[in-house]
Amino acid sequence: MLDLIQGVSRRSALSRIAWFILRMRNHLPCTDTDPDTYKFIIPRNDIADHLGLSPETVCRGLMELKRRQAIEMPTRRTIRFRSVAQVSKIAKCQG
Repeated sequence: MLDLIQGVSRRSALSRIAWFILRMRNHLPCTDTDPDTYKFIIPRNDIADHLGLSPETVCRGLMELKRRQAIEMPTRRTIRFRSVAQVSKIAKCQG
């Protein structure tokens, strides 16, 4: 619980989303075709509820991470980390 409180307190929406996907990375199953691509099985509504954001903000945040080339989302249900270091840097930003 303390990890969650520290994860969402005093952070921008983008850093919350980056923090969340980094935290979930080890729990997501890999796709059958590419071991570097993960099945992103968590609905955006659930992510939004968990982080105290709206689903629209979660979608915009994921698009911003894509724009910054930190992640790729080949399909709506998959995610590939292009730069874990960049996602980590965004996750640590206070906002």
